[in-house]
Amino acid sequence: MIRLVIYGKIVQPFEITPKELALSSIPMGESAEASAQLLSYFSDGLEVVEHSFTNADAAQYFEIAVAPLAADQLAEGIKSGLELKVTVKPGLPLGSFKQRIRLKTNLPEDSEHEIPITGTVVGP
Repeated sequence: MIRLVIYGKIVQPFEITPKELALSSIPMGESAEASAQLLSYFSDGLEVVEHSFTNADAAQYFEIAVAPLAADQLAEGIKSGLELKVTVKPGLPLGSFKQRIRLKTNLPEDSEHEIPITGTVVGP
C-alpha cells in the first residue's frame, strides 16, 4: 500500500478584495474615496479594458482610476494586480445610495466582474 498526501492551495484565477466597497457617513457636499485590489493568480499584465456603472442616473457622481500594483505589493502566488480607486463626487442627494461598477478585463477565462458600492450621504 502507498499513501499519497498532497498539500496545496486552491485559488480562483481572479480575485477582487474587498468584494464590496462601503462608504458610510459621507458629509453632504464632500467627496469620498475607497479602493479595491484586482488580483490575477495565473496571468501577467492584468488590465481593465472597459468599465461602466450600472446605475446610469448616478454615474456622474462616480469616478474610477486604475493603477498597476508593484511587484512588492503582490502576495506570493499572485502574478499581477491592479488598484482600483473609486471617488464619490459631491452632489449625491442625502440618504443611502447603491451603485455597481461593471469591469471587463483582458483575462480570457474570467473577463467580466461587478463590484457593488454602497454608502450614505449625511447632512449637518
